[in-house]
This record gives sequence, C-alpha cells and structure tokens, in this order.
Amino acid sequence: MRVVYLLIAWPIFAVVFINYFKLPTLRAGPVTMALFPDSIRMNDLLLFSKDFFGQLQSNIRSFFDVAVLEKGDYNWNFIANFGRMYLFTLPFILTGLCSFQQGAQERG
Repeated sequence: MRVVYLLIAWPIFAVVFINYFKLPTLRAGPVTMALFPDSIRMNDLLLFSKDFFGQLQSNIRSFFDVAVLEKGDYNWNFIANFGRMYLFTLPFILTGLCSFQQGAQERG
C-alpha cells in the first residue's frame, strides 16, 4: 500500500523539495515539477512553517470549516451548481481514521 501511495505522491514531494531548496524546475516525461519563486504556500505546510503551533491551529480550523462545517468560503472548496465534494468524502476520511486507530491498537 505504501508503494502505491509513493507512486502517486512522488511529484508532490518533489515540488515541495524543489521549492524548499530553491532548485530549478524538473521535467520528467509528461510530468513537470516547477519552482515557484514567489510562492508563499510553503508556510502553509506545517513542517516548514515558522510558527508551528499557530499554523497547526490554522490548519485544524480550516479543516473543520471546509470538511465538517462545509463552509463555501473559497471557490476551490465549493463547486457552483454542485456543492461540496467533502459531503461524499468525509465518510471515507472517518473510515480511514477508525481503521488507522484500530491498527495502532492492534500493534500495541
């Protein structure tokens, strides 16, 4: 399962790595991992934030606003004439969290 995750997620990790270390854009076949020199999004990533606990609080608040309370505050959280995708994905998130907790309890 971890192999499937890494096969799908490696471009995202590569973009984070490239932007953190300010490396040039990398092209691998049809996939491009770009350097975004003016991006402020690295601060949104908890591990790269200058204020770890402040960013953690902001991320948790945003998660509940979007996934639980279903606030349609930004266009990327809400699709006009359709609604929120999170209405359909939240049960999967909860199932995954329960499965993770059950596996952790079984391991000790």
